[in-house]
Amino acid sequence: MDYFQQNIILTTKNSNLFIFFSFITSTILSIWLVPKFIDIGKKLNLIDYPDKRKVHSIPLPRSGGIAIFIAYITPIIIFLYLFSNSIDSKIIIFLIGNLLFFLIGLIDDFLNISPYIKLFLQILITSILFVLGIRIIGIDFSEYISLDITLFFPKALSFFFTVIWVVGVTNSINWIDGIDGLASGFSLIVSIGLIIINLILGQVELAILSASLAGANIGFLKYNFNPAKILMGDSGSYFIGFALAILALNISPENSPDLFSFKKVILLCVPLFDMFFVIGTRLIKGRNPFQADQSHLHHRLMLINQNQKQIVCFIYFVSVIFTAITVYLSL
Repeated sequence: MDYFQQNIILTTKNSNLFIFFSFITSTILSIWLVPKFIDIGKKLNLIDYPDKRKVHSIPLPRSGGIAIFIAYITPIIIFLYLFSNSIDSKIIIFLIGNLLFFLIGLIDDFLNISPYIKLFLQILITSILFVLGIRIIGIDFSEYISLDITLFFPKALSFFFTVIWVVGVTNSINWIDGIDGLASGFSLIVSIGLIIINLILGQVELAILSASLAGANIGFLKYNFNPAKILMGDSGSYFIGFALAILALNISPENSPDLFSFKKVILLCVPLFDMFFVIGTRLIKGRNPFQADQSHLHHRLMLINQNQKQIVCFIYFVSVIFTAITVYLSL
């Protein structure tokens, strides 16, 4: 087994074969699993019913997140097995976070728990991960000005900033999951950008994680694009949001992966803009910022154009532009 591991490691270093393997494996698994979870969702009555704020007109199973998670985690488990002697401990902590955020969403998909309980659980898990080492320790200003300046946070501010970023990005992905194919397509675009950025930076492990996430989303998108046959549910959007939040933090040179920079915001600006706009609009109107409505970007675009495919493709186009800008800034 040691001989086999050494040869796999050498092959991966020379050709990035394992990145390709992770993408293909997760894609095939996702394409195979999603139809099965359409049936499983119906049998478990894990159904999302139409209402006045939702755009789909027929009941749809919201069990897709389970299929995405299995397709995503399987090649990563294989990777961990093959590279168990050299894997970074933060990768393990990151995957535990993926699982916990997935479970929060899964519980909500079954029980429809209060948004305040979900928010509390997200903050609690992020706090635990902060103690374990996943944190934002400061801001790198070198991208904004010519001087090489880094501002390091005191621990309390580091904790606050980490929670705001992780919980904010997680929920922003959940909030854009409002029309067919939007959240999964956006996640696919960003994941591909993360693969390229991590290859540029020589961060092979993170490129493998990004490739697995991209493959899981592209397989799901086959069945989620309009007209959707299945939804990802909160189990999917929560773990994907968490994964993108953490992976985006690492689009910096390896000696400063915990520093915040403008690139993170550019990469995820579409859902972040939507979230801040919606929260601001609700607060201005004196409403609960957590009360669901139709003030999201995709809802407003649908007032102009009822064609979901055109709206989603327009947002895809914008996302590709911002992802390309982030890749360029990483060169």
